[in-house]
Amino acid sequence: MRREPVLVGDVGGTHSRWAIYCNGLQDVQIRATADTKTLSEAAQPYAGRYSAVGVAVAGPVTDGRVTLTNADWRAAETDLDVPVRLVNDLEAVALSIPLLTPTDFTWWSGRGESLSRVLCLGVGTGFGGALFTPDKVVPMEPGHEQLGGEFGSQTVESVVSGMALGRHGDPEFLRAGFSFAVNRLVDRWEPDAVCLIGGVVEHRTGLFDDLRPSVQSYGRIVHASPALLGAARAAMCSL
Repeated sequence: MRREPVLVGDVGGTHSRWAIYCNGLQDVQIRATADTKTLSEAAQPYAGRYSAVGVAVAGPVTDGRVTLTNADWRAAETDLDVPVRLVNDLEAVALSIPLLTPTDFTWWSGRGESLSRVLCLGVGTGFGGALFTPDKVVPMEPGHEQLGGEFGSQTVESVVSGMALGRHGDPEFLRAGFSFAVNRLVDRWEPDAVCLIGGVVEHRTGLFDDLRPSVQSYGRIVHASPALLGAARAAMCSL
């Protein structure tokens, strides 16, 4: 059952986006995550304007709760007196796939005509991922896996992330690690498309656009707030 309007959030370690979803996103605002410490505080400015809440968070959700490791912020699905759904931020991006339009993608290879299995990968401060399928979204934590091969016991995130790039400063090392990691994920999940998102992808597009993983379509999501759309869909689907 659909229940709108929905308060939606996308909470990262530094910045958060908040909006009201009612037949689309309305009044999207970007705030410092540090401005609040809890979901209750973050939702206060929107009091009386929503009947459900969906929040994408940069971290794993366990038993309906999340405590961010890179920010002093926490939330629980029991915090408010309306239905609340918390989802990992890349899970929310994957949930947004059915709501995106062709103009919300830039394709570097293929045209993304078949989006029945989409591997969404986020390269930002860290490295995250989730798989969209028509039946369900499969969340994953690929950034914590060991890369193996020439990278040995290093985790994906320790090589392919904004933190890693700031530490070792070698973009070619990041490119090599990403190519190795994404092809392994493609072999494992057999998607028909790989879509990238995240701050490193946005600001360092040249590190990724000429790579060619063994997948039908490869590109990036250019919609400004896909995680907000996915958070709205998560909240409405859970009602």
